[in-house]
Amino acid sequence: MLTGCANNKPEDTSSDAIEEQVEERSAEQEEEESEEESTGVVYEYVAPTELGDDIYSFNFELDGHVYTLPAPVSEFLDNGWEMHPEKTQQTPDDMIEEESRRYSVFLVNAQGQEMSVDYENYDYENERPLKECYAVQISPSKQDYDNTIPKLNIVLPKGITAESSKEEVIAAYGEPTNESLPTMFEYWYYSPDYMRTVEISWYYETETIHNIVIANR
Repeated sequence: MLTGCANNKPEDTSSDAIEEQVEERSAEQEEEESEEESTGVVYEYVAPTELGDDIYSFNFELDGHVYTLPAPVSEFLDNGWEMHPEKTQQTPDDMIEEESRRYSVFLVNAQGQEMSVDYENYDYENERPLKECYAVQISPSKQDYDNTIPKLNIVLPKGITAESSKEEVIAAYGEPTNESLPTMFEYWYYSPDYMRTVEISWYYETETIHNIVIANR
């Protein structure tokens, strides 16, 4: 007497069926690995605990928080920076295309200090929220030529700030690797290569710092 086995089908062990199963498992595995890799991009960042002495570490301090570039935009948002309501149309949750070109956004803090942040989506396969993209360059507002916007409280390795003199900068880092001919501003560049630089601009007449730009692309 049969006991309900009539509907059981033998497993297809043909070479075509086995190959199809292997391909399905491989596709699933690749998808899982891709998801793991993409969701892990933003978490690879480790905030430095101190500035150190090396200008080419691209470490800097803002309002008591130490960063290094590249850094997730979320690091700045978590520490009190916000999207500038007048100069930026984007929101932290706006999706940015994969392996995107560089974009810019303006951030502002509670003290009214502003900075321009260039950012990129480092995920080569997936869109990412703007907050998970990486800041690759920061600079105070490019419109702040008349000093109406408070200067950033930025500190570089060896304690260099916007109040430092030329002599102090040279004592800390040596002569710049490149500099521009002075006009209204004089630009000093400390650059190990063209993709990475710390730019310090000076008012030509007073020889005081106008701007500090940090880029590590």
